[in-house]
Parts: sequence; C-alpha cells; structure tokens
Amino acid sequence: MWCQLYSEPNSGSDLASLRTRAQDKDDHFVVNGQKIWTSGGHIADFGILLARTDPAAPKHKGISCLLFNMRQPGVEVRPLKQITGSSEFNEVFMTNARAEKRDLIGRLGQGWAIAQTTLGFERGGNSMARVTRYASAFDRLIDAAKKVSRGGRPLLEDPVVRAKLGRVYAEMEVQRYAALRVLSALQKGEAPGAASSITKLSYSEFEKRYYELCLEILGPYGQIVDGGLEETTLDVDSSSGVRSSWAYAFLWARAGTIYSGSSEIQKNVIGERVLGLPKEIRADRVAKA
Repeated sequence: MWCQLYSEPNSGSDLASLRTRAQDKDDHFVVNGQKIWTSGGHIADFGILLARTDPAAPKHKGISCLLFNMRQPGVEVRPLKQITGSSEFNEVFMTNARAEKRDLIGRLGQGWAIAQTTLGFERGGNSMARVTRYASAFDRLIDAAKKVSRGGRPLLEDPVVRAKLGRVYAEMEVQRYAALRVLSALQKGEAPGAASSITKLSYSEFEKRYYELCLEILGPYGQIVDGGLEETTLDVDSSSGVRSSWAYAFLWARAGTIYSGSSEIQKNVIGERVLGLPKEIRADRVAKA
C-alpha cells in the first residue's frame, strides 16, 4: 500500500513552499518534517515524498521526489477524525528518518515537475471511476424515488422531482463525456497537463450539487447512516473504500473541492495555464518584481 506525502500544515495550496527537509548524507537522505492530509497513511507501507533537498534554490527548484519507507523508526502516523466519522486522512511526522539515494525519483530538484504530472493524473485520470460511482448512486436514487411516497404518491411521480433528476442526469452525462476525453488522451500517451484542472473543478463541484439533491429528494431517509429502510440505502462503495450512505456521500463530497487542489486553485490554473490570463498577484511574485 502506498500513500502520497505532499501537503504540509503551512503548504497546501502553495505546495512549493513545503519545508520538509531531506538532507544529503552520502548514500542516503535524512528526512525531517511533517505532512498532513495523507490519505491512507495509517495503512501504507511506502509513500511518495516531496522534500526540500536544496534550501538555497528557488522554491520550485529545490524540491525532490523520493520513495519513502513508512514502516521505519522515526516515522509517526496520527489518523485524523473527519466530519464523516472515519479517519482516511493522517498527519505524518518524520524525525531523522531515512530515504535511500537509490529511491530518488528522477533527478535532484525535479520533484516539482514530477508532482505536477502526478497531480494531473490524479485530477483527471480517475474521472471515469467517479462517473461509475455517480451512475450506481443514481440507480439507487431512482429505486428509492419509486418506493418512497410523499403526499400519497411515489416521489418519482412528482414533476419537480422528475425535473431535478433529469437535470442531474444530464450533468452526469457531461461528466461521462469529459472522462472519456481524458481517457482518450491517456490512451494516446498524452499527459493530462493543466487541462486536468478543468475536469477536477467540474466533477468536484458537480459532486456537491449531486448529493445535495439526493438528500433534498430523500429527506430524512437520506440522513440515516444505519438502520434505515433497505430501499432507501445507498449501499455502494465510497471513494475511500468503505460502505457508504447518502449522509456519508454528502459529507465526503464537501472535501472534493479542497483535496488535490481547491476549486479556487483549479480556477487559477485554468486561467493562467490554459487560458493564458495574467497571473494572480501574490506576495512572493510582487517581491521578485
């Protein structure tokens, strides 16, 4: 099992400002620092670590990417309790931990480019899996709307409910075709690049609207985690690998516009790197000017 050791307490949206240090010690690196929001860190055997190997270099140039043993002395993992009640995310503390020189990915100082490629695949490459989960949940929602009554008739016979279901189905088809476009590019050997931010922004914002609608239609039936009627349960695997509920899916969807780069960051990437608009004004950029 692998995890991704990227974000830090003070380096999330501005990931290049990370402070975890990998100090060169002949045949290995000594690693000191802290990571946060590490998905699956508590069960991972290894991680892909971003660490600063050259503190004197510009922030994007001094980062390297290393394979990292999570089961060694000097590594402490603390699970974080989330709003869903589960603990997929973790804090990771590294104190004089070791990373072998042979486990350097690419070259020294190439970590930022590697991270951008990895994040590009993460943001766009899993989009079809998401669409499959949306479709499974939609089928369950339709079944529930057929069986649950309101005002003496099934929810599915309510014209307002039908209109909202039709609208979300249309949006889901847009997500499916966007995912197929990404898969076609990957099949041709093309890297997702900055355009993956369009996919990530689209599906994460859609997912919030989608599960908000699910709870709106199901009412109190959608808020029950355990012990609800069989016909109103979600009963599909969640993105985190646990059996889900409508309430769990709704709460987890809030994270989608934050992890792997928040929606605000995705808009900046799209504006600057896809549309070629002027860069956002930031303190570090003003200082250079």
